[in-house]
Order: sequence, then structure tokens, then C-alpha cells
Amino acid sequence: MAFESLAAMFSSALIGVVMLFTGIYRRRRMTASQSWRQAEATITHCGVEADTGADSNGYAVVVSYQYIVDGVAHAGSRIGFSKRFYVRRKRAEAVAADYRVDARVPVYFDPAKPDDAVLVRTY
Repeated sequence: MAFESLAAMFSSALIGVVMLFTGIYRRRRMTASQSWRQAEATITHCGVEADTGADSNGYAVVVSYQYIVDGVAHAGSRIGFSKRFYVRRKRAEAVAADYRVDARVPVYFDPAKPDDAVLVRTY
């Protein structure tokens, strides 16, 4: 019993440390992105997908877009730094409505790695 308790405490601590560092990493990326360059992207695809994984039963907005940086074409698929899931399909559809096909929207990209881009600088 003592071993199981110790293993559970270690596992919990490890999960907590991983979550902490993941949060710090995401926060730093979001903060760094505030100085990223901006370009204009054209939405090439947008839709709502059902996420029926073992731990989820929500909906996600999927998007694809193209943009040009210094004469070079790039493609992206991230809205923000993390994929968001919605419990209600109508809420996901409302978010997707902001990204209709052929819409022109701002895209923010890392000047050092122009393929690293997001439509909103949040996670």
C-alpha cells in the first residue's frame, strides 16, 4: 500500500510539473507573438469537426489559409496556439463564421520562421 501511495504522489507531482512548464511555454509564445509581423491571409477552408475521442465529445473549428511573406507563399491551419473545443456545435459554427472561405483576415507570423503563424495571438 505504501508503494502505491508513493507512486500516486509521484505521478501527480510529475503531471503537475508538466502542466506548469506547458503553461509557461504557451505564455511565452503568446507574449513573443505580440511582436510578430502581420500579413493578410486568405481562408481556403473552414469547417466544424466533431471530436469523438475517448476523452471528448465536443466540436472543433478547422481552418486552412494562405499568406505571402516577402514574396514566398505560406500555408497555415492554426487559429490560435491551442486547438479549442466547444461543447455546443452552434458555438463552434459561430466561431467558424469569422473564417468563411475567401475571407481576408490578419495572420501573425514569426519573422524567423514564417511558417509559424496564427490568426489570433492567444491560446
